Amino acid sequence: MAKSTAGWALTLVALGSLQASAIEIEEGKLSLNGFASWAYGASDNNDFHIAQHSGHFDSGEFGLALTDRLSDRAVVAAQLRFAAEDGGL
Repeated sequence: MAKSTAGWALTLVALGSLQASAIEIEEGKLSLNGFASWAYGASDNNDFHIAQHSGHFDSGEFGLALTDRLSDRAVVAAQLRFAAEDGGL
């Protein structure tokens, strides 16, 4: 378990250090954007949604957005978000 957590931690740190950018195809008609975050939570004898007394790195999320300009007056957009809930990544 500790080995897989360390692997995720190393992967997320490596991805977090990359420059954020968007991909555009055909002069701005199609745009693909994404984001990711990861957090460590610890507290003093109180359990919260992200922070626990023992501390953990189980709070992370990833999002991906796609936008397509169909015409000068019509735009279609969709966003997908993944967040680990109560079990970590």
